[in-house]
Amino acid sequence: MKIGIISDTHLAGRGKNLPPSVFSVFSEVELILHCEDLECIGVLDTLELIAPVKAIRGYEDPREPGCRLVNKTRVITVQNTISDVIKIGIVHDIQWPYSPIYTSLNGDELNFSDSDISLLVKMFLEVLSI
Repeated sequence: MKIGIISDTHLAGRGKNLPPSVFSVFSEVELILHCEDLECIGVLDTLELIAPVKAIRGYEDPREPGCRLVNKTRVITVQNTISDVIKIGIVHDIQWPYSPIYTSLNGDELNFSDSDISLLVKMFLEVLSI
């Protein structure tokens, strides 16, 4: 299964002005994960012209009924092959609810130790009761 991942689209209005490259890059995906900061529901509607969408809310994102857009964390379970199941965890704020994780000076990298990552994943899974 091919999964497209997108985040921080920050589109106002009806969300129909996604860059054309999104459509070409996602042309063969079977599922799209939007990882927060969409700013309008129309972004999800536009992405669903390509494939089904599962999304999490950012702080300022709108709400909608149903399970397409959920609040801040979610785990998606997908069937990879006939016998393989993969779980993908999505969280809006990697720092929540624990101590900050800082970036490199140019903002390209997160600075944490291996134990920080293990602890974050463990806490994330505990919060979701997985």
